[in-house]
Amino acid sequence: MKRLIPLLFLAGCYSELPHNYEFEKRQYTSNEIKVTLVEHNSYAEVRKAYTDYTKKPAPRTLIAFSEINPKFCIVHTIKPEIDFQPKYVGHEIAHCFYGQWHPSSEAK
Repeated sequence: MKRLIPLLFLAGCYSELPHNYEFEKRQYTSNEIKVTLVEHNSYAEVRKAYTDYTKKPAPRTLIAFSEINPKFCIVHTIKPEIDFQPKYVGHEIAHCFYGQWHPSSEAK
Protein backbone atom coordinates (compact mmCIF):
# COMPACT_ATOMS: atom_id res chain seq x y z
CA MET A 1 0.00 0.00 0.00
CA LYS A 2 1.40 3.37 -0.99
CA ARG A 3 1.38 6.22 1.51
CA LEU A 4 0.66 9.67 0.21
CA ILE A 5 2.63 12.47 1.77
CA PRO A 6 1.20 15.91 1.09
CA LEU A 7 3.60 18.40 -0.39
CA LEU A 8 3.33 21.58 1.64
CA PHE A 9 5.40 24.73 1.40
CA LEU A 10 5.41 28.00 3.29
CA ALA A 11 5.37 31.54 2.01
CA GLY A 12 5.33 34.75 4.01
CA CYS A 13 5.14 38.52 3.71
CA TYR A 14 7.27 40.77 5.86
CA SER A 15 6.56 44.43 6.51
CA GLU A 16 10.20 45.44 5.99
CA LEU A 17 10.57 43.92 2.53
CA PRO A 18 9.76 45.98 -0.55
CA HIS A 19 6.83 44.63 -2.52
CA ASN A 20 8.48 44.98 -5.88
CA TYR A 21 9.43 41.31 -6.00
CA GLU A 22 10.38 39.99 -9.37
CA PHE A 23 8.56 36.93 -10.57
CA GLU A 24 11.64 34.70 -10.70
CA LYS A 25 10.34 31.24 -11.41
CA ARG A 26 7.18 29.21 -10.90
CA GLN A 27 7.50 26.43 -8.41
CA TYR A 28 4.31 25.00 -9.91
CA THR A 29 1.13 26.28 -11.56
CA SER A 30 -2.31 25.50 -10.17
CA ASN A 31 -5.18 26.80 -12.28
CA GLU A 32 -7.79 25.52 -9.87
CA ILE A 33 -7.08 25.41 -6.16
CA LYS A 34 -8.99 25.46 -2.88
CA VAL A 35 -8.05 28.58 -0.89
CA THR A 36 -8.90 29.00 2.78
CA LEU A 37 -8.55 32.41 4.43
CA VAL A 38 -7.73 32.50 8.14
CA GLU A 39 -8.24 35.97 9.64
CA HIS A 40 -6.46 36.86 12.86
CA ASN A 41 -7.23 39.58 15.40
CA SER A 42 -3.65 40.86 15.60
CA TYR A 43 -0.24 40.51 14.02
CA ALA A 44 0.83 38.72 17.20
CA GLU A 45 -1.78 36.05 16.36
CA VAL A 46 -0.45 35.81 12.79
CA ARG A 47 3.06 35.27 14.15
CA LYS A 48 1.80 32.68 16.67
CA ALA A 49 0.04 30.76 13.88
CA TYR A 50 3.30 30.83 11.89
CA THR A 51 5.25 29.50 14.88
CA ASP A 52 2.63 26.84 15.58
CA TYR A 53 2.77 25.71 11.96
CA THR A 54 6.53 25.85 11.34
CA LYS A 55 7.76 25.11 14.87
CA LYS A 56 10.18 28.04 14.34
CA PRO A 57 10.07 31.56 15.76
CA ALA A 58 8.21 33.97 13.53
CA PRO A 59 10.08 37.00 12.23
CA ARG A 60 9.02 40.14 14.09
CA THR A 61 8.01 41.76 10.79
CA LEU A 62 5.78 38.91 9.53
CA ILE A 63 2.36 40.23 8.54
CA ALA A 64 0.91 37.39 6.44
CA PHE A 65 1.84 33.89 5.35
CA SER A 66 0.39 30.97 3.47
CA GLU A 67 0.61 27.24 3.72
CA ILE A 68 0.94 26.34 0.05
CA ASN A 69 0.43 23.15 -1.91
CA PRO A 70 -0.54 22.62 -5.58
CA LYS A 71 -4.03 21.45 -4.47
CA PHE A 72 -4.90 23.73 -1.57
CA CYS A 73 -3.70 26.87 0.15
CA ILE A 74 -4.30 28.41 3.56
CA VAL A 75 -3.67 32.17 3.76
CA HIS A 76 -3.15 33.71 7.20
CA THR A 77 -3.61 37.46 7.60
CA ILE A 78 -5.07 40.07 9.94
CA LYS A 79 -8.76 40.97 9.74
CA PRO A 80 -9.29 43.82 7.25
CA GLU A 81 -11.34 45.77 9.82
CA ILE A 82 -8.17 45.96 11.93
CA ASP A 83 -5.62 46.68 9.20
CA PHE A 84 -6.72 46.51 5.56
CA GLN A 85 -3.71 45.28 3.55
CA PRO A 86 -4.97 43.91 0.21
CA LYS A 87 -1.49 43.91 -1.35
CA TYR A 88 -0.34 41.30 1.16
CA VAL A 89 -3.41 39.12 0.63
CA GLY A 90 -2.86 39.34 -3.14
CA HIS A 91 0.81 38.47 -2.68
CA GLU A 92 -0.12 35.37 -0.69
CA ILE A 93 -2.77 34.36 -3.25
CA ALA A 94 -0.06 34.50 -5.93
CA HIS A 95 1.86 31.96 -3.83
CA CYS A 96 -1.22 29.73 -3.83
CA PHE A 97 -1.25 29.56 -7.64
CA TYR A 98 2.51 29.63 -8.35
CA GLY A 99 4.27 28.34 -5.22
CA GLN A 100 7.52 30.01 -4.16
CA TRP A 101 7.90 32.40 -7.11
CA HIS A 102 10.54 34.63 -5.47
CA PRO A 103 12.87 32.09 -3.82
CA SER A 104 15.91 34.39 -3.67
CA SER A 105 13.91 36.90 -1.58
CA GLU A 106 12.96 34.16 0.88
CA ALA A 107 16.62 33.35 1.47
CA LYS A 108 17.40 36.88 2.67
